Amino acid sequence: MSRARFVVNRNQINAMRTLTRRQIGFLMPLVGALSAALVLSGCKKTPQQQILGKWRVEEKQSVVEYHKDGTYVATQDGKTSTGNYSFPDDSHLEWNISTKSGTNTFILRINCEIVFHGDKADLTTTIPSQPGAPGFTNTIHYIREK
Repeated sequence: MSRARFVVNRNQINAMRTLTRRQIGFLMPLVGALSAALVLSGCKKTPQQQILGKWRVEEKQSVVEYHKDGTYVATQDGKTSTGNYSFPDDSHLEWNISTKSGTNTFILRINCEIVFHGDKADLTTTIPSQPGAPGFTNTIHYIREK
């Protein structure tokens, strides 16, 4: 039985080293970019986390504070309203607004689309038209209070 011999000369070894250095030089930025993408994607906050804290309504004297337990407190012109909020999905916020008038308590449910832009957010409510009543769309711009 004969054994095959694998003979590699010095030029072939140098060529493999050069090829390896080129491959590593090409792959390193790619590996770095993929690692950064994985780290950043792991740090992305959910809408439920992003909404927490105080938000000022742009161009108005109103502030809304969202709490971790799903409640909020809104203050506008010295009047305060409270209620609950939830996220039916990652792009919609649903408010259950409680207001009192005399001895009556009213609960209004509003569903709006929400888009976060860092320390800003846009909430868009659309009320569809009905026979005899036109529909409308309203967008509120939030700025996070520091």
